Amino acid sequence: MLEIKSTSAKREQFEQRLTGFWEGDGNCRAYVNNQGYYVPSVSIVQKDADVLKYIRDQLGFGKVYQINDVHQLDVRKQEQFAYMLELLCKYLVSEQSADKVNKTFEKFNLSVRAEQHKPSMPWIVGFSDAEGCITWNGYGALQMQIAQNGSDVLEDIKYSCYVQKCSELITKIHVLALDGGYIWSKWAKELLAQEGGE
Repeated sequence: MLEIKSTSAKREQFEQRLTGFWEGDGNCRAYVNNQGYYVPSVSIVQKDADVLKYIRDQLGFGKVYQINDVHQLDVRKQEQFAYMLELLCKYLVSEQSADKVNKTFEKFNLSVRAEQHKPSMPWIVGFSDAEGCITWNGYGALQMQIAQNGSDVLEDIKYSCYVQKCSELITKIHVLALDGGYIWSKWAKELLAQEGGE
């Protein structure tokens, strides 16, 4: 099995942001193939293929392909699949995601269990890019809105942003609006620029 080694701060931020992004736009499952065997799959669906290619290149594995008007990053090889789920388990926030991962682990008799964690700022950045939108508020300032069916994750984000000094502008039922423009593509470009300059 691939080993998740101790990582630099930059790598840890990438993993946290990836987990947030995956919790917004990703999935994991085990489907039965024609021979009757379970086949693993961890995937992220996105319109922007460049973002998925960047994630693939950072991970060092996975395939990006197009389905109609969207693109999908797919990880299916058993060793890489297990590595990916173990990586996600370190930072998962929502109960729904943890349950989904644990059910998938059970199908492959893997002993790792996913638990919920409080969202870090890098996780919020990734989740916001998957689930959020940037708008102008009534005062002429940028605002990030994140809408969800349930409010649990939004409450966690609200609390984390307060603790981590990210000011909250407005909260409605199941809609959290934060100031700033946290987007994955901006972060990815900045990170690539940093790596290119080293």
